[in-house]
Order: sequence, then C-alpha cells, then structure tokens
Amino acid sequence: MRYRSLSGPISTILFLFIFIAPVFAESDGSIDLSSFGTSLGEKLGIGDFAGNLLMGLIILLVLMFPIIMISRRRGSGFMAEMIFGIATMCFNIAVGFWPPWILIIVCFLIALLFAEKIADLLGR
Repeated sequence: MRYRSLSGPISTILFLFIFIAPVFAESDGSIDLSSFGTSLGEKLGIGDFAGNLLMGLIILLVLMFPIIMISRRRGSGFMAEMIFGIATMCFNIAVGFWPPWILIIVCFLIALLFAEKIADLLGR
C-alpha cells in the first residue's frame, strides 16, 4: 500500500527525462531558458506554441506536485495550491512559455469559483 503513493512522483520523473533529456543532449552547451520550449517543440515534432505550452505545463507539474501532496496530507485546503499555482503561471509568462491570456482566463475561473462566497459576504 505504501508503494502505491510513489507511483506519481516516479512517473513524473520518468516523464521529464523522456521529454527533456533529448533537448539537452543536442544543445551546444549553452541553454537559453526562453527558447527551451521552442526547441522542445521542434524535437517532438509539434509547433513552437505547443512546445512552449508543454514546457510550461512541465514546469507547473514539477513545481505544483509537491505543494499539492503536502497540502493534501495536512488538509489545508486549496488556497496554498492556488497561490503557488498563480505564481508558477506568472513565472511561465515572464519566461515566455505562456501567453498572458492564459493567466487571465484562470483568474476569471477562480473568480467564478468564489462568486457565491463574495455575494454572501456582500449580503446579496
């Protein structure tokens, strides 16, 4: 039963090595982080935009997975996950992996989640 909980981190690490290692192997020694998503897209045979989205999702997965596991074990809800997720999305936008409209849509969806609580606080 204890080994079942390790399947997620192990599969995440294998996923990263399968997709990221070939991009590092064929580089000339210097790695530019902003063009890494484009080169990942070229190596996988998908477009530049899809490669950047995939690289942003990989970063989001790697950074969010431990936060999700820790907050679920402590039972602290999803507020820490949401704050850290938005910060990770801002990092992906700053590096150039994601366009800014993705963060706008996610913030709009989060506002929709809290719309009922805000309406209750204001007294409808």
